[in-house]
Amino acid sequence: MKDLTVIIPLLEDYDRTDLLKAVRTIKSQTLPPKSIVLAMSKKVDEEENYTLSLKEVLDEGVIEVEKSVCRENNNPTIPDLINYAVSTIDTKYFMVMEHNEGITGSTWLSTVEKYISKGYDYSVYLPLTKVIDDKNVFKYFLNEVWLAWGFTDESLGIVTEEGLKGLPPDINITGGVIDRETFIEVGALKTNLKHHYFYEFALRTCYNKKGIYVIPKSLYVIPMKKIEGISREEYSFWYESAQQEYFFKNQREIEYNPK
Repeated sequence: MKDLTVIIPLLEDYDRTDLLKAVRTIKSQTLPPKSIVLAMSKKVDEEENYTLSLKEVLDEGVIEVEKSVCRENNNPTIPDLINYAVSTIDTKYFMVMEHNEGITGSTWLSTVEKYISKGYDYSVYLPLTKVIDDKNVFKYFLNEVWLAWGFTDESLGIVTEEGLKGLPPDINITGGVIDRETFIEVGALKTNLKHHYFYEFALRTCYNKKGIYVIPKSLYVIPMKKIEGISREEYSFWYESAQQEYFFKNQREIEYNPK
């Protein structure tokens, strides 16, 4: 998919082995992207671990590899890194892949291309997402509800604002192909949200009448998220904040104050 950039944000604790595995799943696509952008902070860019990672990735060959260094923020979050990287690319579409995730099979990007060429007009195309634990054991699916829960043939796969609000944040954006102009138009990712920023982005995209579609018979794999250093109360706070903030394109100040 030549008009696509894959963005991989790297925080300081990323694993080089996992990153290389992720890159190989991109390389295996029958219709590979134009390039991979490794998005990072200035600190990560200066570390030996990254220097070694870059060499390993470049040694894989085939796909152009670039880097995006967010220098204005000393401690950027995942949304910071993604937003900055999107501002530097020139492709119509992009895909976010965290360093420890991967595409299953070789046809995901070619499948998206087929949907676009057939006249499907969505701003975000998502795969079914398989969540595994640290022993590689399947735990559950994300994005599945849009393919299996009370939908007619006409609405199958279409993500809606009402559905997102009525369900837990059962949606995964990583692995999805996103229209760059729409991403910028609706306000990109909100960096004031500590958690649930992808969920809020999905809500805001639907609210602005930009379509999100889950493609059947596609599969993307992510590790089960470990919520560490945060209470259940705070986690719920960020979920509720996402539901309150998606009406607004611009960020508002949000602060968690434990009781």
